[in-house]
Amino acid sequence: PPAAPGARSPAPTRLDGWLLALLDDEDAPRCALRAALEGLGATIVDAATAAQLEAALDAQLRFPDALVFDLDLGEDQPDGRAVLAGLRQKWELQVPAVILSGRAGSRSVILPPRCTLHEKPVSLTDLTATLQRLAPRTAPA
Repeated sequence: PPAAPGARSPAPTRLDGWLLALLDDEDAPRCALRAALEGLGATIVDAATAAQLEAALDAQLRFPDALVFDLDLGEDQPDGRAVLAGLRQKWELQVPAVILSGRAGSRSVILPPRCTLHEKPVSLTDLTATLQRLAPRTAPA
């Protein structure tokens, strides 16, 4: 049945002050997600490859609050989980992460701790709620 008049899905949570790392080998979805998250106040470091992302993150003054990685990063590339594991090891920090997947049956993928999988397409409301749950932040003073 259609939603009652005036009923709206909840608005996505604001992400003011967040630094998010976004990794997706496909430009169009990465750029769309970047624009949407920036619209909520987040600062985004994004890249198509793990090496590009690592170089961009090395230039930041702090670690990202969370990582949003595509599971499948193209032929002959490590998947999002492998990139996540490498960064966590390098930083010696369990940075929270969301893995996005367009792969059928991806629900059975084994995930590391502090990591959640969302199937594409994911709503911005669901993604921001997951980020808030994985990486709760106190509002900046």
